[in-house]
Amino acid sequence: MGDHFGAEIRRLRLRAGLTQEALAERSGVSVSTIRGLETGRRRNPQFASVRQLSAALDLESAEVDELLAAAAGAAEQSAIPIPRQLPACPSGFVGRGDALRLLDAREGRVDGAAPDIRVIAGMAGVGKSWLALRWAHQYLERFPDGQLYVNLRGYDPVELALAPQTALRGFLESLGVPAREIPYDENACAGLYRSLVADRRLLIILDNARDTAHVTPLLPGGPACTVLVTSRHRLAGLTVENGASALPLDMLSREEARELLAYRLGTCTVDAEPEAVESLLDHCAGLPLALGIAAARAAGQPDRPLAALAEELSEAVSRLDALESGEPAIGLRVVLETSYHALDSGNAHAFALLGLIPGPDISLLAAASLMALSLADARVVLRCLESASLVSRHQDRYRMHDLIHLFAAECGAQDLSEDARKAALHRLFGFYLYTAHAAAALLHPHRATVTLPSLPPGCVPDSPTDSPAAQAWMRAERACLIAAQAAALTQCQHTVVWQLAWVLDPFLQRQGACWENVASWQRALAAADQIAVPEIRGLAHQRAGQALAYAGDHSAAVTELTHALALFEQLEDIDGQMRTHRGLAIAWEQQGCYAEALTHLERALSLIDDDTLTRGHVLNAMGWCQAHLGDFTRAQEHCTQALALVDRHDDHHGVAIVRDSLGYIAHRTGRHEVALTHYRSALGLFRGVGDSRQEVAVLRDIGDVHEALHEYEKARRAWTKALDLCRAQQRGAMASLQQRLEALTGHLD
Repeated sequence: MGDHFGAEIRRLRLRAGLTQEALAERSGVSVSTIRGLETGRRRNPQFASVRQLSAALDLESAEVDELLAAAAGAAEQSAIPIPRQLPACPSGFVGRGDALRLLDAREGRVDGAAPDIRVIAGMAGVGKSWLALRWAHQYLERFPDGQLYVNLRGYDPVELALAPQTALRGFLESLGVPAREIPYDENACAGLYRSLVADRRLLIILDNARDTAHVTPLLPGGPACTVLVTSRHRLAGLTVENGASALPLDMLSREEARELLAYRLGTCTVDAEPEAVESLLDHCAGLPLALGIAAARAAGQPDRPLAALAEELSEAVSRLDALESGEPAIGLRVVLETSYHALDSGNAHAFALLGLIPGPDISLLAAASLMALSLADARVVLRCLESASLVSRHQDRYRMHDLIHLFAAECGAQDLSEDARKAALHRLFGFYLYTAHAAAALLHPHRATVTLPSLPPGCVPDSPTDSPAAQAWMRAERACLIAAQAAALTQCQHTVVWQLAWVLDPFLQRQGACWENVASWQRALAAADQIAVPEIRGLAHQRAGQALAYAGDHSAAVTELTHALALFEQLEDIDGQMRTHRGLAIAWEQQGCYAEALTHLERALSLIDDDTLTRGHVLNAMGWCQAHLGDFTRAQEHCTQALALVDRHDDHHGVAIVRDSLGYIAHRTGRHEVALTHYRSALGLFRGVGDSRQEVAVLRDIGDVHEALHEYEKARRAWTKALDLCRAQQRGAMASLQQRLEALTGHLD
């Protein structure tokens, strides 16, 4: 009967003089469906399709009835059932709008004979299966021939992974093949499976696949089926060999995570403890599994405040313990362990080493030193870990999700020897110290250098080629350098600690990161106390005091600098005494006490013998203080002398500082155009050396000059740029700039 229906469709099409393609275009029924009906491979014709074909073929009423009867007979004869294997639609689904749209965009594509395959990949617990099932239930009507589903258990913590042949046998039974007729050979099973699903609009979900080989035998051969594969692995082989599209799945946004907690716990509960909820969101970091476990724990103890659970999660050392569900197969550490144990020994070793990194991310070059690998080998290892969804990459920087990082640290503590951990950190600290020292030498060529410790074996530092490259490197690595210094202190790498403080000091100062610089020197002080070398202790006290002065803590700054001065006097260190007097001058000048500052500068100048660059810096500082005290004649004289010295030594930053001073003197003596010339020169130089802190000050002063000239629009532009920089640096000068801008309102109306 089925053969009769197919033959009748073919006869009527040929009578109408239509090709299969033309009939498909006229009827809206796909070419593959028409071909399947005519050949008898599609034995369950849909009545809606038959009516569409009848209309396209201009059949008489009697012919339509005969064709419908033939279709009914074919359907009765069909031996293939319609499988409905999807698990229940996940409840409490939130967000993922972009991912759902991407999945939907692929549906219905036509590119020849290839099946439509999508790979949803992401770390353990990110919600891959959740997303696949949500999309599948949302579009069931698109798959009238049924849905096949199998959990391949690629990373199951309890059961072994499901063999492809076992999955094939399950599919064949669901498609109506008696168990006794299923071939034993896997290739024969796969061939029969492809034959049965050819030209059928099926959705096939292959959940929790381990690798490409795990799913290849389960792929259909024709274009009618849609396949969703979920895996912690990127499955690049499916993309290369089968044209699969990849959908990497990331964390939930903060709002989506909050919505999930509200669904699980109730809006009233979430609204009642907003601070605790924010803490839970911080520590679960957008990972649906972590959020689900936290919500389940909270729901299981309704009398316990959320704040208690949030406090438990706040401790990094016990956070993974707090995210255990109490069931052996459901827990964050358990699912992460399955990913870790799936790695080969080399990649597992690298993963454990990455658990040691102290910063928020790591560059490829730093990772190579950490792992004592060549750049090429490090890139291969990191690519494997990225493919396994254990690290993510942005350009040449790699990072781990916070919870994966905690787990990697556990793996490092358990699986690496103490000597291996120390050696790896020694290489990493060496990379940061040597590269930062090279960058600082390019950025501050007139500054004294320090003698570095020997380079650890296996460590290959970077070599910035010029000042822009050095500045870009320092900016990219700023957070990692600060974190490395803190970690070095815990590892008793005291020389690394104070030397990192030394090389970072001018960079942090120019970036306006005053309190970061203070913290860096406080760590250096702690290290210097352990080294117990008086010269290093004096240096640490002096630089800590100067950093505190720039940060605005006058009392603490004077205390540290006074301590440094006493040490240098005991050592009869003239240069140290001179530098400390300069630091005390900065502390007093920052408080607006210019007479006290000038006293220390005069003392510093008396300790300098010749026309050095340092003398130029001190003369300029004296001129600055004298200008603020109203002695513009001596101020102009000292700053002019300073400009000659810094220019002779080709110190661009020094020239910028002196130009700034001369601009101030010109402005205060009514020579506004001269002031603008000096300020503009200083601004260009400060930008050239990356001193955004001074750039703000000069822009403010340029605005002041334009205001004095009644050029209010130019003043507004200068102050607005300064305010934008302040916001970027989170500087405290924003209030005064906002007041200046508000005061201009009347002039600009």
